[in-house]
Amino acid sequence: MDFFLDASIMVRLILNAEDADKAEDILSVIESGESKAYCTVAVLEEVAFKLFIAKASEILNTDKFFHIKRALKMKGSLRAKCCKVILDLQTYVDTLRRGGLRVVEIIYEDWAESIKYMQENGLLTSDALHLAVMHRHGLHTIASFDRDFRRVKGIDVIP
Repeated sequence: MDFFLDASIMVRLILNAEDADKAEDILSVIESGESKAYCTVAVLEEVAFKLFIAKASEILNTDKFFHIKRALKMKGSLRAKCCKVILDLQTYVDTLRRGGLRVVEIIYEDWAESIKYMQENGLLTSDALHLAVMHRHGLHTIASFDRDFRRVKGIDVIP
């Protein structure tokens, strides 16, 4: 089965959040090449951002975004520790790419079509962009924990 891979799957597994076991099952079939999954660099950036901020939040022992952002700008040692998480993510993505993960480009027409998905389904910009990329690649299934995708007719959501 071919499907689009949303950032929420990798984030849940890496942060060992609720349903991490379901995320692991999905990522395992990609890693083994049993299934082909598609994502974009925008998806990978979303995962990287969430992991980067989560690591900084853990180190600084705060969830105050502006404090985290300021500290990341000022403290090179903090940035280095947080970038380690991103480098580990890159290694993992490379492993997935050797299996069944395909990182596809976003083109202008995807962005233009995403506006329709925002209007019709009440999706935010990045989710609507994912749907446009899915449509261009003929995908009807998305792996995501984001419940907003369940409102979209013609799209199957796993798990």
